[in-house]
Amino acid sequence: MNLNVFTLASNSNVLILEEVFPKELLNEIIALCYTSEDAVNDWQSPDYSSKRKIYKGNSTAYQEVTDYLSSKQFIEPIEQVISKSMTFVEMALWADYPGFGTLLPHAEKSGQGQGQIFITKKEHPTNGTTIMNNNKEILFTMPYRNNFGWYMDDCTQIMHSREFDTPPGYVRYSLIFWHNYNERKT
Repeated sequence: MNLNVFTLASNSNVLILEEVFPKELLNEIIALCYTSEDAVNDWQSPDYSSKRKIYKGNSTAYQEVTDYLSSKQFIEPIEQVISKSMTFVEMALWADYPGFGTLLPHAEKSGQGQGQIFITKKEHPTNGTTIMNNNKEILFTMPYRNNFGWYMDDCTQIMHSREFDTPPGYVRYSLIFWHNYNERKT
């Protein structure tokens, strides 16, 4: 995994993550994502939108991703940057369709560390996540690129949004996940 750090004026960090998953696991995740149209029992729309599906199945690939996000291989590089000991909490796999809409600028209402990894065969220059300062001014917008994403070390303090709807001809797949922190590492 490649990792770059963007430190905000609030001293919170947004870590830009590239090449997150090993190739074999990434291929399994991509295959799982592209079942969102056919495996109707595994992919369900939440009450708030028919333009998003959330994976509710129990495939081996999904469990392998959970195991990976809990592993030292994933956690230790992030811990070294944020100087906090992390424990995996949960994850979700989302499929957003055109018409889901934008997301207004917000910080999470609860939680500690949060991340999102994009999964796609078809990249887009502006369909990722937009990071903002506390005045809701855009700092940067991430592309929607395969095996690429972000991790916020304090998700209740970092403003972010999605400035654009999912473009026609796309399904925006992403893994969103949360970690809590233990005692401070020295």
